[in-house]
Amino acid sequence: MLTYVRILADLTLQVDSKNTSVNIISLYQDGSGLPTKNDYTDDDLLLKYRTAIFKSFIAVFGDLEAEKFKSLSGEVVELELKTAELDKLDETIT
Repeated sequence: MLTYVRILADLTLQVDSKNTSVNIISLYQDGSGLPTKNDYTDDDLLLKYRTAIFKSFIAVFGDLEAEKFKSLSGEVVELELKTAELDKLDETIT
């Protein structure tokens, strides 16, 4: 079985709405990280996914707040689990 994690994001450069003389970079999540609803029932895959999210936080922000990022990565997985439960179709979640 081939498993993978995709972390899709939309990165944009735009004018700061509070200070129009400054440009800001915005990063938005675009869809869920796992390909299908059924992937959210695989405990081993969820652990790997949480670890990938944690490593992504560390890569972007550094490890000074590693414990905070560890907790936050669990919250991301929990939110996506709840979203997957609401999905009535067993198809790719986008």
